[in-house]
Amino acid sequence: MAKGLASGFPLAALAASSSLTDAQPPGSMGGTYAGNAVSCAAAVATQRVIREEGLVENAAAQGARLRAALGEVAARRGEGVVRDVRGHGCMLGLELAASQPAGTAKRVAQACAARGLLLLNCSVYETLRFIPPLTVAPAEVDEACDVFDAALAEVVA
Repeated sequence: MAKGLASGFPLAALAASSSLTDAQPPGSMGGTYAGNAVSCAAAVATQRVIREEGLVENAAAQGARLRAALGEVAARRGEGVVRDVRGHGCMLGLELAASQPAGTAKRVAQACAARGLLLLNCSVYETLRFIPPLTVAPAEVDEACDVFDAALAEVVA
């Protein structure tokens, strides 16, 4: 685990069973992200902000809002367009139906980008990944879904 752990400072964490970690000699798991005093201080500050600003709770609430809105888009567009909406919290994927031609997710992502919404197309399937920040507001989720719906309608006409 890394990325946002220390708000951009080089730091990572490892989660493993004790049977694996006990087999590692001390010092064998070093590297760029092994930590230093500044990165560790940044991680403590980051975790404090996450806790004090209720960002985990916000991610859960806005993730549920996003999932529901994407579910509504999927229902409106039908099974021939959207196969699945999946994920956890604010990290969701919307998989297009197998009947959609290769490259459709990329074209939808490009249509979204033209409207100011950045999405990742990912997976071996035609999937778009939604990863808003933990600080995302309800109005931003709603706007993103409106932009996505319009882009999807444009590409899958």
